[in-house]
Amino acid sequence: DGALSGAALEWRTDRTALQAGYLGSGASLPVRLYGDQCGGVTHTLSLTATDSHGNARVDRVRLLIYTVC
Repeated sequence: DGALSGAALEWRTDRTALQAGYLGSGASLPVRLYGDQCGGVTHTLSLTATDSHGNARVDRVRLLIYTVC
């Protein structure tokens, strides 16, 4: 398919107790990640890329978010 964009790229977080799991779609997007502990909360962000044939690949990154307390 070449370069994928738009709805073919879907972003999610695993911290669904703090916010909605679906963050949006596209090559880049501004997001706000929430934490509820002064010691920090780890979000695992997932990017799922799906081509026109339905083939999907998931990649993940972990981010530690600190709340100002």
